[in-house]
Amino acid sequence: MPEKLKTVQRVMSGHPVVSAALWHVPSAQGEAYARDRWFVPEDLAECEGFTHGRRIEEWLAARIALKTLLVEDGLAESPLHIHIRKNGQGSPHVVVYNPETGAYARLPCSLSHKGPLVLAAYSRLPGIRVGIDLERRSWKLPYLRRRFISEHDKMLEKDDQVGDCTALWAFKEAVSKLLGAGMAYGFANIHCRETSLGTCELRDAGGNHYAGAYGWFGRYALALVTDVYHGADADKEKAKRRERPWYERIVRARRLRDIRRLRRVSDQLAAVKAKNSGNGTSAERPKARRKP
Repeated sequence: MPEKLKTVQRVMSGHPVVSAALWHVPSAQGEAYARDRWFVPEDLAECEGFTHGRRIEEWLAARIALKTLLVEDGLAESPLHIHIRKNGQGSPHVVVYNPETGAYARLPCSLSHKGPLVLAAYSRLPGIRVGIDLERRSWKLPYLRRRFISEHDKMLEKDDQVGDCTALWAFKEAVSKLLGAGMAYGFANIHCRETSLGTCELRDAGGNHYAGAYGWFGRYALALVTDVYHGADADKEKAKRRERPWYERIVRARRLRDIRRLRRVSDQLAAVKAKNSGNGTSAERPKARRKP
């Protein structure tokens, strides 16, 4: 493969869930990539229809960066055991084959490229989705702010309008990638609030919340968005629930159902009493009249 001018491994290395790498790849011919070393024929089916040489290079470089990251993390022995697929919505995920057990692991991933840079990331937890984006600073973005910025967006840096607009665009495109919606998703419906420098809280049109982080590499903004992660305590609780015997889970589910039912009846009785007291009537049942 072509020699990388600069590789920044472990971009945002402090992230608790995601591993990411940023590559600076020089312009080269697509034939310079040793495809047989990195891909099986099925992996290359998506790029067979590409006609632009630079588009092919970006496609190959982003996937090679992701495969390199997974091999270095010890999740696979060979790049040929790693396959990047898309679901029905177009969101990519990585499938890692373990030749010793014959099992497959499926992890969320995201890819982005802009100019000479490619960014690849994957989530170490199958239940936490990830979306990333690269965006170059552009003076055009402030003039397009009405198309993608809402009144709920808030960035801490007030003196750099171009930088704020660039970071916001990158965040919102990262959310659309996480959702698998692409550019069709209305960016103005995604709200972004920077809580501390480089960290943001995001919310989509459906009220779902996401966690975001961003940084700068020269004139490029790097945005990373994931589902909200509650830390190691949540993982321990999930593991504890999975370890319970099946009969204990059934008994626990029935107990919770009975508690909810009693709570619902109690709420209904309280509502009836409140209604009767408001009307000045008694909740007691009227006595039947005695026959003469």
